[in-house]
Amino acid sequence: MSLCIAEIFASQLESAIVFMGFDLAVLDFDSLKLRLESATFQFSELTVILHKMPQSPIKSAMEIILILYGIYEVLSTIGRRIIKERKPLTKTQIEKLTHIDQELFKARQIANNAGKRGRVFLFTITQLSKIRTQFLEVGKVRKNDFGRLSGFLSLGALVIQVFVVHSTIHPTGSNALLFFLGEIIISLIVGFGYEAIKFKPLIEVYSEALKAKTEND
Repeated sequence: MSLCIAEIFASQLESAIVFMGFDLAVLDFDSLKLRLESATFQFSELTVILHKMPQSPIKSAMEIILILYGIYEVLSTIGRRIIKERKPLTKTQIEKLTHIDQELFKARQIANNAGKRGRVFLFTITQLSKIRTQFLEVGKVRKNDFGRLSGFLSLGALVIQVFVVHSTIHPTGSNALLFFLGEIIISLIVGFGYEAIKFKPLIEVYSEALKAKTEND
């Protein structure tokens, strides 16, 4: 009975994994995320059932499916970061990609020992190995490169703001200083995004100055 139920979950999960491969190939991380979420139940139930089953070629093939699901889950998160968000890999993510290499080796070993049913996964394993390598190369951008790019973006945003504000509003005195401080902060956010949180003290100074100016007016 458990084997029949496991077969059903494994079949559903395997079908989902096929489409995950299509999503990853075209870098559609939104669709990939939805497929992963929709297959969470099958993954959890199959994991529990296999834990109680004796070892066999059928169980080995199902174990490969679980491994591939976990790999797609990691690649989905990392791919979104380096491709869509254009951010470098973190140390933790590099470690996860290294772990994926180990998982792929494990999956390949199981596939080779699981007969015909296991060998059908070899192509997918090979493709995921290539994608893992590509993600590692794309994501390991030097931090200095990102810092330099962020600096240029901030400078460009600052120049535009200064030109627009001072050619339209014409602030003077303390107002001009306040506007300029605000322009610097916005420029930093444009260039550094979430990383601009490191400039929190400057933002607090601006907030206090703006509050004091409002109260005086």
